[in-house]
Amino acid sequence: MKAGRKEYLESKSRQEKLLEALPLQSGRAVRITGVSPDGDPGKVDWSKAEVLGNWRSLLKGEPSARRLEARVLHDGRYLYFRLQEDTNTPAFTGGEEWWQLCFGRGRSEPYHDIWVNAQARHVDVAVGGESREWDSGAIVRSNVNSSSNRWEVLLALPFAKLLPNKAQPGNTLYMNIIRHYPKNAPALAWNPTHTTSCYEPLRFGELTLDR
Repeated sequence: MKAGRKEYLESKSRQEKLLEALPLQSGRAVRITGVSPDGDPGKVDWSKAEVLGNWRSLLKGEPSARRLEARVLHDGRYLYFRLQEDTNTPAFTGGEEWWQLCFGRGRSEPYHDIWVNAQARHVDVAVGGESREWDSGAIVRSNVNSSSNRWEVLLALPFAKLLPNKAQPGNTLYMNIIRHYPKNAPALAWNPTHTTSCYEPLRFGELTLDR
């Protein structure tokens, strides 16, 4: 009983520290019309999107010197993201470069997790449910432009598969975006987790889907 009580108090203290850390960022997915029926993210007008910025180190929450940006929109069927990074590296070398996005109904399990690399490969994972399998149905475009030193990922996620339960316009969902680097370089996050783990739903920010 004493061991159980100690574990409970340590867990509660950890949760309180995470919730009292840097304020969580929130965002809004503006609703758009006129996107092709197949949900092609390459046909989206990104000028209408809200920008998710102020990226920080995953562990300590230090401001990032790297130039990262995420934009988000939806059309009632798909949630669209444009993920960009300007980098001094002229080219990306392989599957060690990843963006990670997490989506949940709240700041707890279960939630869904998708990883996307420079070759437009994506890995879908269900966290905290009965199964770790999740078919995101994602449409992914990746463009590495060596002349401008920019990596851009375009992503379309169908609402019908986005959450453990279907998402729809008007919902508020909880999410985070993390940029992982090769060779043990520190990861960056939209909302730092203040832990070494990228799996920390207590640090998910709110994303409101316009009706």
